[in-house]
Amino acid sequence: MVLAIIHPNPTPVTDPTVPTLSHVHALLGASRSQEALTATESLLAAARQTGSTDALLHGLLARAEAARTLGLTDMVETTCAEGLALLDDQPEALHLRGRLRTELAIALDQAERIAAAAPVYEAAIQDLETAAEPDKLTAAQLRNNLAMIYKGLGQFARAETHCVQALNALEAAMGRDHEEVAALYNNLGTLYYSAGFSTEAKKMFADGLAIREKLLPAHHSDIAQSLTNLATAKHELGEDDEALRDFARAVGILERNLHEKPSSYQAAAEDYATLLESLGKLDEAEDIRHQAKQALATA
Repeated sequence: MVLAIIHPNPTPVTDPTVPTLSHVHALLGASRSQEALTATESLLAAARQTGSTDALLHGLLARAEAARTLGLTDMVETTCAEGLALLDDQPEALHLRGRLRTELAIALDQAERIAAAAPVYEAAIQDLETAAEPDKLTAAQLRNNLAMIYKGLGQFARAETHCVQALNALEAAMGRDHEEVAALYNNLGTLYYSAGFSTEAKKMFADGLAIREKLLPAHHSDIAQSLTNLATAKHELGEDDEALRDFARAVGILERNLHEKPSSYQAAAEDYATLLESLGKLDEAEDIRHQAKQALATA
């Protein structure tokens, strides 16, 4: 999962005759990305006319963010390339360089160009962590994204290093009881599970579940996600009675929230039925499949 970068609460959107950078940021905060992208062109034209490098750089950063949210990866690449070229003469501007690289890395990642995204993530993290005023929170979120790339590439040791560092930084910044922290426990659990370390995966899934149960309503779908992951790890460890209880609870939650992600309900119900079947509980497995079929037919 690609973690979104956390921004401050957006200011109200005004409608000035000449767009300002704050207006563009407000548009982005209000998810009005196309309007924001249009506004950045006016900002960039003015910056080029006045010759203000600082205004040009911040305008390019705003355009890169707007283009990324619209899925315009080619525009993000050209925009960030221009900004990074300008920063070659300003080696002290690590934070701004890191933010440009952040936009580029996430855009490449979202476009599934992970081989290109990985080194840009690495460079962005280095910039943000060594800037005069380090942005450790954004760097931690980028480390999570990079960990998922390395996991997909089968580079588990590198993935673990980034994921653990991200988890430690987020816990230090936000405290343990935060959804971003819970998501990282879940990601670290999937990493350990994929690498064949079911005991470690179980602990991570359990920790993530405990946080989510503190923060979220009892029938929230994220709790069901944690439960299905935990059940899968428990099954690998031979703890089938507990795994069945976790699956049953997860399926119940997902059925209650069927309108959100029917595919998640279908997958969890099938995993539950498959486990029942493997334990010789054939009638119960058939009941679960029948119940899921009916629920999905009426969704």
